Amino acid sequence: MGDDDSMETLVRDVIRRSSVLMPDRASADRLTEAVLLRAIAENNKGRLTDPRLQLMGMLDEEHRLRAKRFLN
Repeated sequence: MGDDDSMETLVRDVIRRSSVLMPDRASADRLTEAVLLRAIAENNKGRLTDPRLQLMGMLDEEHRLRAKRFLN
């Protein structure tokens, strides 16, 4: 990962994107948490090869499949 794709920057981007997708901050935080926990699990299995692409894909998938679960 280059400087532009530091893990800190990537996590901030996931947070920003969650905030756009969800109607309130608490829901966005829960969506972000779900994505990051999933990413940690995938990384432990050695499946996280392109973090930016995969985290953003996970975010879209979690939102599409489970967005209602994260609402207040």
